[in-house]
Amino acid sequence: AIIVGGILGDNPPQGRTRKLITSRAPEAIARNIGSGQFTIDGAIYVAKLVCQGFRLKDIQVKRGLHVKIGDKAEVYLPYMYPFKDGKPVISEGLLRYLTSDEIVRYEEMLLRDGAGGQG
Repeated sequence: AIIVGGILGDNPPQGRTRKLITSRAPEAIARNIGSGQFTIDGAIYVAKLVCQGFRLKDIQVKRGLHVKIGDKAEVYLPYMYPFKDGKPVISEGLLRYLTSDEIVRYEEMLLRDGAGGQG
């Protein structure tokens, strides 16, 4: 069994994953797939490749991903992304969300109602 977990958000990292997750499973063997922060889907893909016999150094990864939104905007995702067939491994649902009007409405609501989204 593989447990994939991590807590994204702080830079530099604060060690919360070890404190809140790893330390609670002393019988587990902890592994690290690199110094950068991977998305969960990217981490699972890398773990799968390692289980299939690939070496970490042979898995193509890139830090950061720019997602174009129309002709004039883009979103930058600062995480590590493994590549499969020359393309980053990223959830299709996330790409749909980032390029949809839904995110624009959400951002407008945050700007209108405050960062907490509460009116």
